[in-house]
Amino acid sequence: MGVSGIVTGQDYRSVQRVEAVEAFLRADDVHLQQDNQENLWITTPVKVLKYNSARLKVYNKFTGVPDEIGKHFLSTYTDSENKIWLAGDLGLAVYNRKYDRFDFVSSTPGRIYTMLEDEANQLWIAAENGIFKLKTDSNEKDYSISRFLSQNTMAAAVTSYNNHIIFAGPNGILTINRKSGKINQLDLGYNRDIEITSAVTLNDGVLFGTRENGLFKTDPQFKRILSINSLPYAISRDEITGLERFNDEVLVGTKNKGVLRLNSRLQLIEESASNYPSRISGIYLNDKNLLWMVSNEGLFIKNFSANTVERLSSQTDSYSGISDNFITASSADANGNIWFGHGDGLSIWKVSSNRWQHIRNLNYQINFKKPDVVRDLLSVGNYMWVATANDGVYKVNINNLSRAHYSTNSNLKTKIQSANTLFSDSRKSVWIGGEDGYLTQIKANSIIKNFPLKGVKALAELGPKQIIVATKSRMHSLNPVSGRIIDLEKLFSSENLPYYSINDLKITQDGRGLIATEGAGMIIYDFEKEEFDILDMEDDLPSNNIVDIKIITNDEFWISTDKGLTYYNAEENTARLFTEVNGLSTNKLTSELVELNEYKWVLGSSKGINIFKPRELLAQMDIKPILQLESLEILSNSDDDNNEFKLTSNKEIPLSEDNGFQIKFNGISHLNPESIKYSWKLEGVDEGWTEASGNNSVNYAGLSPGAYTFKVRAKLGNGGWTESKEVRLNVTEAVGGISTVYPFMGVSVLAMIGIFAFIFIKRSKAADLQAKNLLREKLRKEFRDPVKSAVTSLSKISETADANKGEDLQRYAARFDELFNQILNFSYEESAYQITRIDLKSHIPQLTKDFKPVLDQKKIELIINDQWSSSEFYFDRETLDKIFFSLISASASYSVKRGKIIVNLIETSIGDLKLQFTDNGRGIPLSQLKILEKKNPEIKNIRFRDKNGAQHVLQAKELVLKSGGSFSYESEKNEGATFTVVLKNRKEDFRPVTMPPKEEVLNEEVKMTAFPTEIKEFSESKILIIENDTETRDLLVKNIGKYCQIYQASTAEEGIEKAGMIFPDIIMTATVLPDMNAFQLTKKLKSNIGLNHINIFLVADDDQPIGKDQMEELTEVIRKPVDVNLMLSRLAHILSWQKKLRNSYVQSYINGTEQEYRSESDEKFLANLIDIIVQNVTNENFSVHDLSAKMSLSSNALFMKLKSLVDLSPQDFMEFTRLNYARNLMETGDMNVMEVAYKSGFSSPKLFYSSFKKFFGYLPTDTLEEKPI
Repeated sequence: MGVSGIVTGQDYRSVQRVEAVEAFLRADDVHLQQDNQENLWITTPVKVLKYNSARLKVYNKFTGVPDEIGKHFLSTYTDSENKIWLAGDLGLAVYNRKYDRFDFVSSTPGRIYTMLEDEANQLWIAAENGIFKLKTDSNEKDYSISRFLSQNTMAAAVTSYNNHIIFAGPNGILTINRKSGKINQLDLGYNRDIEITSAVTLNDGVLFGTRENGLFKTDPQFKRILSINSLPYAISRDEITGLERFNDEVLVGTKNKGVLRLNSRLQLIEESASNYPSRISGIYLNDKNLLWMVSNEGLFIKNFSANTVERLSSQTDSYSGISDNFITASSADANGNIWFGHGDGLSIWKVSSNRWQHIRNLNYQINFKKPDVVRDLLSVGNYMWVATANDGVYKVNINNLSRAHYSTNSNLKTKIQSANTLFSDSRKSVWIGGEDGYLTQIKANSIIKNFPLKGVKALAELGPKQIIVATKSRMHSLNPVSGRIIDLEKLFSSENLPYYSINDLKITQDGRGLIATEGAGMIIYDFEKEEFDILDMEDDLPSNNIVDIKIITNDEFWISTDKGLTYYNAEENTARLFTEVNGLSTNKLTSELVELNEYKWVLGSSKGINIFKPRELLAQMDIKPILQLESLEILSNSDDDNNEFKLTSNKEIPLSEDNGFQIKFNGISHLNPESIKYSWKLEGVDEGWTEASGNNSVNYAGLSPGAYTFKVRAKLGNGGWTESKEVRLNVTEAVGGISTVYPFMGVSVLAMIGIFAFIFIKRSKAADLQAKNLLREKLRKEFRDPVKSAVTSLSKISETADANKGEDLQRYAARFDELFNQILNFSYEESAYQITRIDLKSHIPQLTKDFKPVLDQKKIELIINDQWSSSEFYFDRETLDKIFFSLISASASYSVKRGKIIVNLIETSIGDLKLQFTDNGRGIPLSQLKILEKKNPEIKNIRFRDKNGAQHVLQAKELVLKSGGSFSYESEKNEGATFTVVLKNRKEDFRPVTMPPKEEVLNEEVKMTAFPTEIKEFSESKILIIENDTETRDLLVKNIGKYCQIYQASTAEEGIEKAGMIFPDIIMTATVLPDMNAFQLTKKLKSNIGLNHINIFLVADDDQPIGKDQMEELTEVIRKPVDVNLMLSRLAHILSWQKKLRNSYVQSYINGTEQEYRSESDEKFLANLIDIIVQNVTNENFSVHDLSAKMSLSSNALFMKLKSLVDLSPQDFMEFTRLNYARNLMETGDMNVMEVAYKSGFSSPKLFYSSFKKFFGYLPTDTLEEKPI
C-alpha cells in the first residue's frame, strides 16, 4: 500500500495520489483527521477507514460501528488522550482499542456537526439538539455528557481563540466564553448572508472561509468581521473548502483552484500548482505538515514541510535568477548582497531589488572561452575576494566591481595560479591556499609573504600567532611572525583518521578545532589536550563527507554533507538530519551556509540555492517512519508446532536452543512509504548494524543458550534513523528427562521392528525402489526428530550420571543411534557409477581453472596442498568433478574479498581420498545452518538466499553420501568454514573398457584440412563442451584442450549451470542430451540475457538434417566423423572475430567509426545499458549493483558478459559511457570542463581529467589540433 509516482530523487513537494484508497463517490461528504499514532481516519457516509500507509481497516454498520449512532457517519475527532470520537446522524460513539470497534456513547445530541476539545479536556459538540459538552477523561459510560445550549447549531466549523469556543456556519458565528459561560452571537452586518464553510485561528483573530464570498476575519475582540480583499476576484468567488495554519502562513483549500498560500498579512504567496487534483472537497494538515486532500479522484497528499525551504535555480531571464545551478562557493558582502560561484562563473544577487548580475570571467586582459571556476569567496570590508581554479585570486570592489588580480602572471605576483581557499585573520590579512604554489599571506598594507606549504585546503586562526593549516592529508600549526611550522601529527590522515581531503576548518570560542573531512566525518580536536573525537555516521551523520561547518555555540553546529544538512547538539548528543524530504533541492550540498539576514540562511547545492529559516526548520517534527515490532514466529517443520508471539505486548521471549525463528517489523510513513529502509542487529551475534535494506523480517537459528537483545531501526529514504526498538530473547538449553527416554526408546525400537517385519514378509523381492524410498522418507519423518532428541537427551544425562552408569548410557545412546541410522538407510542402493582411473596430480589443477573467473572477481586466492601419493585414484570422474565444483563454489560464496581458499588433498591410511576445503571468510550464515543441519533436506523445496552457498553444500553432501563417502563441516562466525569429504578408493570396482568401434570412427582424422596455427593464440579462451557420450566428449576434450581451456558437462541443465559460472566464449553441444535436445538448449541459452551472447557449435551426425529455423541460433555445425583441423579452424575463426569486436568497441568511439556487434541482441543490450547509465548520469548513488538490477542480471553475470563483448568491466563501461556523454556535451554546448564533469556524473574535475586521459589519450582541455590522430 502507498502512494503512486514514487521514484528515486523525486521532488518531495509534489502532490501524490494515495493508491490504497479508492476514489470517492461523494467527496463533499468525506471528512479527514489523524490521530496520534499516524492513523488517518477517513469518514464517509457509509463507512470509516483507518489508514496508516501499511494497512487499511474498514468500519461500517456490519463491522465495528454501533447501530445507535445512525446509518450515516459524518466525522471523527481525536482528543488529547488519543480517543477517537465518531459522529453519526443519530448520536456519538468512541473507539475501543482493545476490541478494535466503536462503542456507543449517547444519542442525546442527535445529528452531530462538529467537535472540539478545550484545554480542560471538555469535548464541545455542535449538534441538531443544541451544543453539548462532555468530559473526555470521565469514567461514566456516557462520559457525563450534558447540554449547554438548546438551539440547533448547524456549525460547519469550530475553533478556539483565547478563552472562547467559536462555532461558525450558515447561521452565523456563535462564541462561548468557556470560563464565564457567556454566549454571544456576532453581528455580521452587511455580511449576514455569507455561508461559512471553514475557520482557522490566527494570532490576532479568526479567519473564516465561505462558499462563494472569499475570506473574512474578525478583530481580536470579536466585535466586528471584515472582508479580506487580497485574493484575486476569480479565486475569491470559488468555494473555500478548508483552512489550515502552516508556520506563519495560511493554506486555503478551494473547490476548483487547488491550494493557495497566504503570508501572515494574508497576501497571496503562491497560486495553486497545476498538479493539484481538479476538485478539492476538503483539506487536513497534520503535525508533520503533510497536507491531505479529498477530491472525487481519491485521496491525495503533499509534503508542506518541503515548503519551509525556498529554492532559487537558473532562469531563462538572466536578471531574475542565477545563471547556473551547481554552486561551488557563496558569501555575503558588506552591502547585504550574496555572491555565488558556480559552473558558469560568478553571480551577484542584489537582495534588496531581487536582481542578478553575472560575470563569466574576471580577467580584463585575456578573453577566456570558458568561465572562471570559482572555488572560494571571502568578504573583507568593501571587497570580495574570489579564488579561481585557473586564474589566481581577484580582489573585487563590491560597489563598482573594479578588481585587482593576484596570480603567477599578473602585476600583483603570487605563486598560486590554482587557488583552493581564502581566509582572513584578526589583523585583516588575507590568506590564499592553492594547489600549485606556497601558502600566501597578503597583509593589510599589501605586503605579500609566502610560507612553504602547498596543497592547502582550509585555514583557521587559533590565536594571534597561530594559524592552523590543513592540506589534503595533513595539518600544521603556523606562526605567521616567525614562519615556524609545527606538524600536528595526531591529525594526519591515518588508519585512525581515514580521510582523503579536508573541506573546512573552524575554531570554536573555547578553542577546539572542527575539521570537515572527506571520508572520516567531522574531527573535533582539543589543541590543549592534543586529543580528538570523531563525529561520523556512527553518531547519526548521514555521510562521512563533510562540506561545511557553521558554529552556533560551542556545542551547537550545522554540518553540511554530500547527503544532507545536520544540526548537531553536543550537549544533548543529538543529530537532526534535513534532506530533500524537508525541502532541500538535493541532498548533495556544495557550499557554505551564509546568513541572508538575522532570520534566513542561504545554502548552495548541486541543484541550485536553498533559502530557509533555521528556526522553522528545527521547529518541524522529524519526518521519520513510526517503527513497530510486530511478531516473532518460531519456525518448525510441522505447522502444528509453530508459535507466534505478538511483540506489541511481549518484550521478552523464551526460546530453546534448537528453535529457529523469524522476527517481523514494519515502518509506517504516509510520505513515500516505499522508501522505508531497515537495519538491525542481534547483540551477541551480529557485530554491528546491518546495511540498510527494504527487508522487514529477519531469520535466526542455532543460538547458544543465553540472553540476547534484538534491535531494529528504520529511516525514510536517505533520512535519519528512528530510535531503535528492541526485544529480549532468553535462549535455554534443550534438555530431556531420563524417565521419558527409556520408554520412548523401547516403543520406538519395537515399532520399527514390527514395521520392518511386516514390510519384508509381505513385500516381494521385486518391490520397486520408489516404494522403498517413500517408506523410508515416511519413517524418517515419523522417527527422526524424536530419536534424535532421545539420543541427545541420553548423551546429556550420561554426562551427569556416575561413572559406571554414564559409560553404559553413552554406549547405549551410540548403539541406538547407529541402529536407527542403519534401519533408515536400508533402501539405499548403490548407483552404477563409471569407475575410471584418475591421476589427481594433473586432474585437480585442471579443475581449478574452472573457477578462475569467479575467484578473480572476488580476488580470492586458491591454494592447493597436495599430500596425495603418486598412486592413482579410482572413482567416478564426473561425480568427483561435481563435488569439487560444488564445494569450491560454496567456499567462494562465503569468502570475503581478497580472502583465501585452501584445498587439502590427503591420502588416508587405507588409501581413500580426504578432501578439505577451508576458507577464511564470514562463515556459514546462521539462517542457513538450520537447513544444513537437517539430515535429509529436499533441495528443490528450499528457498535459498545464497544460491552459491548452502545449495552447493547440500549438493556436494548428497553426492558424497550417495557414493558411500562421508561428509562434515565446521563454521565459525567471521573465522571461516571447513568442509571435509572422504571418498572411497574404488580400485576393486574398476573394469577396463575396450574401445568400441565408434571410438575408432571418431578418431579418424580427415587429412585434407590444414592445421590452423592461429588456434595457439587462444589459450585463455574458454570452451564448454556439453556432451553425454563419453567417447565424443573425450575426443573433443583431447583435441581442443591442447589449445583452449576446457569445461565439461554431461546434461543440458548442468551445462547451463556451468555456463552461468564460467561464461565460456563458445559452447559445443551434442544434438541429443539426456534432459533435452540441442535446439531446446539453444533456446534456453538465447532467452537468458546473461548468456545469449555466447556462440554455439553443434556436433551432429553426418546425416542429421537441420532446418533453417534451427540454424538461426547456431554459429557452426561440426559433422561426424570429426575433421579435427576443420573444427579447430572454425573455433579459431570465431575466437578471432570475437577478439576483434572486443578490441574495437572503445577504439570506434575514439575514431568516430561505426561500432560492430556480434548480433542484434548484443547491440540492443549495450544500447539499453547506455540508456540506463545516461538516465542516471547525475545520480551519484547509482552503482554497478543498480545497473545490474535494472538489467535483471547479477553483478557477476554483467561483469563477465561485458568483458566478453567489449573487454570492459561494468565500472569501466559506466565510466566510458559518462565520458562519451561528456564529449557530446563539450561538442554541442558551451559549458566549461568543471560543469561538464559534474553533469556527466563525475565527483570531481580531477577524476574527470584522469579518466578522460586514460581512455582517450588526451585531456579534455586540449585543442582539436593537439589531439593525437
